Formats: sequence, structure tokens, C-alpha cells
Amino acid sequence: MYLNRLFRWKWYFYDILLPSLLGVAPETADRVLSLLGRINGVFRWRRRAAVEAAARDAIVALGSRLEPSEFRRAVEENLPRYLARDLMLDREDEASIASRFEVEGGAILDDALEAGRGVILVGAHHGAHLAAIHRILRIGLPMRLLIQEPHHASRFLRARFAESSDRPQSRFFVRRDLSTGEAAERILLARGFLRGGGIVYLNGDIPWQGPSTIPTRLLGRSTRLLLIWAELASLTGAPVVFMFASHRCGGNYGVRFVGPLHVGSGEEPAALERFIEALHAEIAAAPADAVPYLTWPSFGVRRGQSPPPMPSITL
Repeated sequence: MYLNRLFRWKWYFYDILLPSLLGVAPETADRVLSLLGRINGVFRWRRRAAVEAAARDAIVALGSRLEPSEFRRAVEENLPRYLARDLMLDREDEASIASRFEVEGGAILDDALEAGRGVILVGAHHGAHLAAIHRILRIGLPMRLLIQEPHHASRFLRARFAESSDRPQSRFFVRRDLSTGEAAERILLARGFLRGGGIVYLNGDIPWQGPSTIPTRLLGRSTRLLLIWAELASLTGAPVVFMFASHRCGGNYGVRFVGPLHVGSGEEPAALERFIEALHAEIAAAPADAVPYLTWPSFGVRRGQSPPPMPSITL
């Protein structure tokens, strides 16, 4: 078991490097992660063609003036920050954590909550999404995550995930192999939590095949995205607020709330397009945070081959 770890980069990164960086200033830790990203980009030259192909598609979709190689280098440098998730917030006190976040549009979320119908908070895998979740839970807002349980999360998040209550977070986590009954149970739990005035968080950029999906284009590439959040909004009448998070210099974070959006029956496809439009704007403003869209196979980025075209299906 121990010998196997020696050949896995995740052990060095999550069990050795990141814990050691918690003992230095956030600015120093951020410089180390940035340097590691540049070094990683040099040694992963075999992936350059696939990443730059994704970057070219994204540049066209965004109307950006970046060169594909420039886009690729920005993503490579940011990769270790992205992989660090919210772990760099461990060992921080409340005041220190608060000082590391610059929030825009916080009143949008506050006003939506005050309406008393709950809030469907829709995020993305873009940027510092898990750090933003960490911050919301830190300030005590009632929130449940209707997502896959994150791996390599901070001690704080792991403790919150393990808490017992009448609606524990552990019952909200989803998996790709959920049975129909288990999936229905989570929707009912989410509906009840919203009726109680809470926040239910989902990701709006999940590639999926099957029911509750719709064909669309994300950064110039055809895909099908899961539409559960919009269907839940239509079902419950709860307002939708988009949340985007970015990495800032010195180990800081930016969080921006957009909305609210009200989704009526039959308006789910239009709601998804509103989300994609907002996500594209975020990526155009912070292209280095587009790590998953330029590197993950689930978004069509595969070394040595182009993503197969998705069928055009009208729901």
C-alpha cells in the first residue's frame, strides 16, 4: 500500500506539498503553486495539442483575442491552484478567511433568501468553486450540495459533510450509478430543503447522457448538459442564482453572484442558455480558471483525438 503511494502524484501533492504550504503565508504558497504549474506545463508536452485544440474552440466561442498557446499556458499555470480546491483554507481563522474573498453581488443572494422560497444556487466546475462553497458554509448559511461528494476537500468541509441532522448532507450527494428510487429521494429532499428556505447547490455544467439533459454548446463544443437545476426551479418556484468563483493573486478568491432568474415551465432550455452565457463571460474575464474545459475528457478533451460530434436531439 505504502509503496503504491510513491508512484502516485496525488500522494505527493495532497499529502506532502499542500500540508507543508499551510505553514507559510498565502502569498508564498500561491507563488509555489504557480511555479509548479509552469513546471508541469513543460513536462506534459504530450497534452499540448489537445489542450490547444480546446483553447482554439473556446477562443472562437468567446470572441477572445488570446492566442491558443497563451490560453494553454494560463490554464497550465493555474492547474495546481485548481487542484488545491479549498485545502489552502485549512488552519485559517474566520477573519483571515474572510479577508481572502472579494464578493460581488452578495446582496443578490441575500435578497433571494429573504423571499423565503429557498434558493437554487447554480455553480460550475470553473475556477475556485469549492472555495466559494467553503466560504458560504463558513458564514453559516443553510446549504445542501446536490453534487458528487468532492474528494480532497478541507477538514472543515469533510466535517460538515459528516454532520448528523434531520437532512444530513450525506443524503444529498449524488452518484452516476444512483438508482431511480435514490435519485427521486434526493429530489424530494432538495424540494423539502428549499421549502424550508434553504439553499440547494448544483453545478450547471455537468456533461450527461440520458433524461433531463439538453444538447447545447459549451466553449464552442457540442455537448449535452444535465438540466436538473432548471427543472427543480420550475417545479418549486425557487429563484435561481448563479455563482462563479475565480482565483486571485496571492492566494485570494473572487466570488460573483448573478441573478436572480425565475424559471417557468418550458423555460428550462432558455435558462440553460442564460447560464452558459454567464459562464462564458466569466471564462472570458478569467481564462486561466477554465481548467476543466481545456483538460477534462468529459468536456471532449482527449489526447490525440478530437471529440466525437454529439447527435442533435430536440427534447
